[in-house]
Amino acid sequence: MLMSCAYAYREQKFAIEPQDQSAVVGSRVTLPCRVEGKVGQLQWTKDDFGLGTHRHLTGYDRYKMVGSDEEGDYSLDIREVTLDDDASYQCQVSSGPR
Repeated sequence: MLMSCAYAYREQKFAIEPQDQSAVVGSRVTLPCRVEGKVGQLQWTKDDFGLGTHRHLTGYDRYKMVGSDEEGDYSLDIREVTLDDDASYQCQVSSGPR
């Protein structure tokens, strides 16, 4: 008996990458990140420090990943912006399974 399995493989890639943004202290800002074919784990970093891999970022009450998994939208929403939020942010996806 011969069995054949076929797996559709889509390369994950950034459909929308973060861009430099400005915000007024006290306002809200959303940093866009959209990934097509996501198979790895996604996280946002702030000045190279990992903020977490879940949409509700534990320990960061003003930060949250918004959007939908179905659309591959993992944008970072920062409310009540402060001077401490002035940093370098990266949306990162690992190559491994979720």
